[in-house]
Amino acid sequence: MYSGTMVSSQETRYDSLPSSPHDDDDSEDQHHKHKFFAFTESSAVTSLRLKSAILAIGGLIFLVFPMLNFQAGVSLDQPAQTKNEGSWSGQTLTVDADVHEESIVNINVTTAKTRPFQETATPNNLEPVRKGKVMFHMGVHKTGTTSIQHALSLQVFKDSFMEDNFIVGNVDGGGYGTKSALAKCLKNKQSCSSSNSNGHISTFGKRIEEALVGNHNLVLSSEQFDYFRPAKMIKRFFHEFEDVQVILFYRRFFEWGLSMFMQRKRNHWQSWDKGGSLVHKNFVTFLASENISSYAMKESRYTISTYLYYKKHFNVSLVNMHAGNGDSLTNFLCNPTLNAPNTCRKRQRNELQVEKSNQVKGTEVYDEIAMAAYAEGLIDAQQYSRDMARSLIQKHQESSLNRTSFDFSFICPSAHQLHELLEVSIKTEREYFPEFFESEQGEAELRKKFHKMVSRSQFCSVDTEEVLADPLWKNYFVQW
Repeated sequence: MYSGTMVSSQETRYDSLPSSPHDDDDSEDQHHKHKFFAFTESSAVTSLRLKSAILAIGGLIFLVFPMLNFQAGVSLDQPAQTKNEGSWSGQTLTVDADVHEESIVNINVTTAKTRPFQETATPNNLEPVRKGKVMFHMGVHKTGTTSIQHALSLQVFKDSFMEDNFIVGNVDGGGYGTKSALAKCLKNKQSCSSSNSNGHISTFGKRIEEALVGNHNLVLSSEQFDYFRPAKMIKRFFHEFEDVQVILFYRRFFEWGLSMFMQRKRNHWQSWDKGGSLVHKNFVTFLASENISSYAMKESRYTISTYLYYKKHFNVSLVNMHAGNGDSLTNFLCNPTLNAPNTCRKRQRNELQVEKSNQVKGTEVYDEIAMAAYAEGLIDAQQYSRDMARSLIQKHQESSLNRTSFDFSFICPSAHQLHELLEVSIKTEREYFPEFFESEQGEAELRKKFHKMVSRSQFCSVDTEEVLADPLWKNYFVQW
């Protein structure tokens, strides 16, 4: 792993927690030949014989040369002009003794382009030349992953990453498209070759080849790997690279829990039937059915469970999305573990921008009313789509009745449920980010944000029974 001069964002704190030692389950990789960069035994033996002959001739010349007192532009009595062992092209070289017994160059980033170190095959190790690192951003869900993946899809970001010696491995389709491509490659490595596949698989394989052949690092982003966890397969697949490191983002549990619940609801917004199949119709019933403390630790899409799993296999950097200005994309690009200083600087100078998506807030209320009306037989699914019904209900409330989405009656969590939600959030942040928790951005801001969400009824759900019993709404649905 190489390190470089990083320009960190103002007051941004990154806590990179150490992982446990790698498992021994990848011993079979020592005998595996990668299709992209395969060595043949015969060519290796031939190369060794040729090297031995050259060394023998060189030794003979070394013995005879002083006796001839031959002068060829450099006096044998004068030391030859050689490059300083501590420098290479103006860059400082260090030795990373933790990787292998051999001396491996670890280049400190001081210029625009960086070069990860590489290991040359030896007679006892005919493995392919090892390349740079794989930086794998695995989410988790609802921590700004869409913004990061959108940025990685833009050419201006890809060009900037190349200046930091990174190939962007993501394919079309965001995190899900990248997960789908990698999952197929994990199952059948040969099918991942750009010459043996097409579409996303071909694109993905081509970018891996580019990174290997060009001695580049690889950056990937897919939050789908927070619940899809083939760690051992990932280690085997990327074993030609010097290292695989994981980046995970942390979001306060009370924010993440609500956002994740609403996202699951939105995933079904285009269908009446799928929406009706959700286990919990609203966040209140969800809180009532779960042991919140246990859920925060075990839920596969939340940070803690994902972190505890992956740290058994990889070095994991846990990034607090609430630090600094709270911008996940900036926190990702300026993460010291990623080590992309040029891209970080450009982002901080506002030279790399991403358009924000136009998210319509408050529509969850109208969707709950639409689903309740549909369940009561008040909406004909053949005539009205779920999206259309939601829009018409919103128009009636805000235009015809001149009210807002906050003017309904709501069913809210009990004081006990809210207290548990807050306490679990506090406990998690105190444990994983203790210094940040004690800072001005920590506990005080956490409590302030929580109470603001409570005051705005963001944890509440509309009382659909009362709405449908209201004569104004009864008469309205009769017109449908």
